[in-house]
Amino acid sequence: MIRITKRVFTDLAIWMMGFGILVGLVFPFFMLFLGMETSMAMSWWFFAVCILAGLSVGAINILLAHRIVGDRLNLLAKHMKDIENHLKSITGKEQGMNCTR
Repeated sequence: MIRITKRVFTDLAIWMMGFGILVGLVFPFFMLFLGMETSMAMSWWFFAVCILAGLSVGAINILLAHRIVGDRLNLLAKHMKDIENHLKSITGKEQGMNCTR
């Protein structure tokens, strides 16, 4: 996947919102396939509502991902810091233990 920024959640937000816009643009044509009247499916307000719905779903997905994955990443980072501190206390700082790579 292409990296747009240096932040994972920012990239995820951009991709999710872009996908929401794409779904919002495709959905009116899908409704035509299902038999909706052309005058209604191709109206500007139906397109706008579909795009808004796609953006809303993208925003909710971003919040869910940030909440679920972000919390677990923070917990992982905390545990990694605890291990680093434990290793430093066992070996002593004078031996040059460095766990930052």
